[in-house]
Amino acid sequence: MAKNRVKIVSILILSLSVSIGFNSCKIKKRITKGKKLEGINTELIKKIRESEIDYTSIEIKASTKTDALGKKYSFNITYRNRRDSIIWISARVMLGIEAARIICTPDSVWMISRLARIEEKGDWSTMTDLVGYPLDFNTLQALFTRRIFIPGECGKNLLENYVINGKGKGVLLTPDYTIEEQRDCLVKSGFMPQFLLAEGQMRLERTRIMPEDGNWMMDFLYGENAVEQFYGLPERIAVSAMDQDQNLTIDLKIMQVNLNTELKFAFPWF
Repeated sequence: MAKNRVKIVSILILSLSVSIGFNSCKIKKRITKGKKLEGINTELIKKIRESEIDYTSIEIKASTKTDALGKKYSFNITYRNRRDSIIWISARVMLGIEAARIICTPDSVWMISRLARIEEKGDWSTMTDLVGYPLDFNTLQALFTRRIFIPGECGKNLLENYVINGKGKGVLLTPDYTIEEQRDCLVKSGFMPQFLLAEGQMRLERTRIMPEDGNWMMDFLYGENAVEQFYGLPERIAVSAMDQDQNLTIDLKIMQVNLNTELKFAFPWF
């Protein structure tokens, strides 16, 4: 596939998955163990879980405005997710014309763009190589649904495997890098996550992801607010990102959320 078309689809996937393809460096094959930090107690785990959406399927309809690579893009997106099983995303531009569609499982990704004349399929490592940034099913699912996660294929997201890495305006959580299996999974994923929780209800306020070398960084800002008809999701999600060469901003405005309904995942298989 032509390289310029890969860049076009990476911009489309940017607005689809609230992510960006920077010219990022691979994470070093080392994560410092460091000293043992404060673990999470049972009461805190309960508060965190109560603040998260508990769902089997979810549909989110939103509009996005993106400023990236020196250009502005606007899409209406529909995100459908059968939890831990399948993600389907469609992005449409003016007059309802579909710009791109992707469907993915924990093992595979298919994407198509009639506008860019692109059809591509592969596993997550293939997609990461093509678009130039780390991405996996678990991360994508959690970013859309405001949940704490461990990237990659680390199995269950056990909150017992997180540590409190700081307190101030909120509680900062990071995966416990002293757990060897978890540390190896983070190395493989290509980035490390941080989660800032608002004190009180312990609702996720910010997710930050970055490689160990710090060459790029992305923040997903949910804020403290939670809209009742959106089942705890905020009305807006603000994304900001930067690397050595450029900055990115995304404003995602949620219009509708449907929980635990029958969903269709139509896709023109090729």
